[in-house]
Amino acid sequence: MSNCTTCKCKNQPCGCEDQGLTTACPPTIPCDDPNACPETFDAKCVYYNGISDDCTGIESGMTVTEVIEQLETVLGPFLCLQCPSIFMPVSGAVDVSLTPTLIWNPVAGATAYDVYLGTVTPPTTLVLGNTTATSYTVVTPLLENTTYYWQIVSQNAGGEALNCSILEFTTLTVPVPVCTSPVQYILDIAINASPTNTYVDILASITSTLTNGIILTECDLCCPDCNGQAPQDSDPYVLGNTLNFLDIITYLGQGQTWACCLNVEASLIAYSTFNEAIGDIDFNTCCNEFSTCTNDISDAVADFSTILADGILEYNSLNEDTSVCILLDTLQSILPSLTPLQLQNLIIAILDLGIVVDCSNGQIMISSIPTYITYNPFP
Repeated sequence: MSNCTTCKCKNQPCGCEDQGLTTACPPTIPCDDPNACPETFDAKCVYYNGISDDCTGIESGMTVTEVIEQLETVLGPFLCLQCPSIFMPVSGAVDVSLTPTLIWNPVAGATAYDVYLGTVTPPTTLVLGNTTATSYTVVTPLLENTTYYWQIVSQNAGGEALNCSILEFTTLTVPVPVCTSPVQYILDIAINASPTNTYVDILASITSTLTNGIILTECDLCCPDCNGQAPQDSDPYVLGNTLNFLDIITYLGQGQTWACCLNVEASLIAYSTFNEAIGDIDFNTCCNEFSTCTNDISDAVADFSTILADGILEYNSLNEDTSVCILLDTLQSILPSLTPLQLQNLIIAILDLGIVVDCSNGQIMISSIPTYITYNPFP
C-alpha cells in the first residue's frame, strides 16, 4: 500500500472500504496511511428502529433524514417562531378609512397575536392582546390625515416572535360636508313620490308634500343663515310671493323686519301693498344671485308679468344661495318637455303655496306657508 497515492476505495484497497451505508470519499482526497480514508455518513441509508411517537410524527422505519425533517416541522415554529408577512392595508397605504380593518396572515406554530397601533414608531399601544384572530377592526375612529404605525407580534408557549415588521398607513382627509338645500331636498322628495313626471302629477305631488310638511331630526341640510343682528337670526327661510309672506310676518308678530337678506321682485301694486303692510324694511346686502335667477325665469316662461302680479320673494338665505335658481333648474331638469306656459303656471302654483324652512333645537321643519302657520312646532 506504500505506492497508493489517491483514495479510490471501490477499486483500490487503501485502508478504507465502501460499507454501503456511507458515501465513498472523492478520488482527489490523498490517502493518509495508515488512517482510513474519511467517508461521509449517509443519513438517508440509516433507519430509525425505535418506538413510534404520535406526538412528534416519528415512526419506526424512517430514515434518519426523515426523522430530522419531521422534528424540524414540529419543533421549528416553537423554537423559531416567525412573524406575519402578509398585511392589509399594505405598508405605505394612503386614504385609509378612519376605522380600518387590519389583516395579517396566520403563522405556523403561533397560538395568538398582539396588535400594536399608534402614531409613533415603533408603536407601543397594545390595542388588542392575545387574540387568536387574524384581523382587527379599529372601533374608535382614528385622526384624519394622520400617519399610523402598526405591528403584529405572533406568540406561543415559547414566547413572542422577534423583530416583527412595523407597517404604516395614512388616514384619509374627511371632506367638509356640503350641505343640501332644504328646498332642493323637499322638491326631490315630492318628485320621487310622483307616479310620473307629467305636469299634473308633479304639481299634485309637490302640493301634497308641502302641505303635509316634514320634520327632520337628523340631517345635514343647511339651515337659514344671516349676517344681520337679532331678532332675525331665528327667523325662518321663506320662498313665496308677497301675499303669503305677509301671512308669515303677521304670524311672527313682526310689523317691521330687519332682513338679513330680503329679495323681492313684484308688480308695482303688489310691492306697494307689501311695503305698506310690512312697514319699514331694512335691506341688507344680499349674498346671492336672486336677480340673475329671476332673469332666467323671465326668459323661460310665457309671461313673466303674470308671475310678478303677486311677486317673487325670498326672505333670509340658505348657505348664501338662492332657491329661486334651484326651483327653476329642478323643474326644467325633470320636465324638459314643459311648455313655457306650463312652467309659468307651475312656478306660480309653488309660490302660492310657499316654502318655509325653520330650524330649532336640532330639528328642521319644511312645509308650505299655511301648514307652517297652522302646525309650526317651533313658535
